[in-house]
Formats: sequence, structure tokens, C-alpha cells
Amino acid sequence: MSAAHRSAPARAAAPEGASSAGDTRERLIEAASRLLARGGTEAVTMRQVGELAGVSRAAPYRHFDDKHDLLCAVAQRSMEAVRTEVVTALPTERTPPAEVPAALRRAFFSYLRDGIDRPEHYRLAFGEHLARVDGSGVQEAAEEMMQAGVDSLAAGQRAGVIRAGDPRAMAILAWSSL
Repeated sequence: MSAAHRSAPARAAAPEGASSAGDTRERLIEAASRLLARGGTEAVTMRQVGELAGVSRAAPYRHFDDKHDLLCAVAQRSMEAVRTEVVTALPTERTPPAEVPAALRRAFFSYLRDGIDRPEHYRLAFGEHLARVDGSGVQEAAEEMMQAGVDSLAAGQRAGVIRAGDPRAMAILAWSSL
């Protein structure tokens, strides 16, 4: 599992009033993420999330409209994590030309590794739920990851180490193949 996907150490549950709203929201997202990893979207219930986060049964509803809203937040967090890992591995304009193919492979493998290590998160972010995720930043993070891939392929083309062609079409083909 990559450093970007390791769970934060479990914290002792503080009384609800003792933590900030942002901290409670983060604990709820982390709890939902752990439940998702254990049993998919069916395992994520607002009640279980509240219990695992150490807050009242009503607390999740103070931060999320419903389970779908909470899952959108988990999907966004998951997509942002994989985007960060992939983009960090991608070659840049400063990458020596001879190292561009290896950097692309590292980026592609980090994407694959995420799907293998966290299959339920992958299904949430890229599966049937993605069509219902709106306004959460998931699509934006996915597009940023895709654009970074396009930019890296274009840079590799300019360096003469990636064959000519439409870099966006090549990126779509590469990601679809993965």
C-alpha cells in the first residue's frame, strides 16, 4: 500500500463538543473509508460510520445529507489520493528523456496498484457510483490526472522518446488499457 493510502492512526474518540466540525467531518470520512474497504458500499451505513468515528448517531447527518453525500466525499478523497500519487510519478519537462518511459510506467503502476490495494475505493471512484457523484470534485480530480498524463506524453513526444500522435488519445488508450 502506498504512503498516500495508509490510514491515519486511530485516535481516541473525543467528546463530540471537544473537536472541531472539520475534525469530526474528517473522522467520519475516514470511518466511512474503512467500512468501505471492509465490505463495499453496503457496509457503509450512517450509524456504523458514527459509531466507528466515536460520535453520536446524529453527528454524520450534521456533516452529510445522506450516505450518498458521504460516499461522494470518500470518492473525492480517494480520487485525490490516486491523482497525487500518479501525478507525482509522471515525468515532467525536467525528466531526462531516457527516464521518461520508466516514469510513465511508475505512474501507470501506481494507478494499477491503487485499484488492486483498494478495490472498493476504486469501484466507488471509477465504477457505477461515479455517474451519480456530482459536485464533489471527483470528476475534476480525474480530469486533472488525465491532463497530467496528456502533458507528460506531450513532453515525451517533444523529447523524442514517445511516438507521435494525439497525446490525449494516447492517454485515454493507456488508462483504458490499465
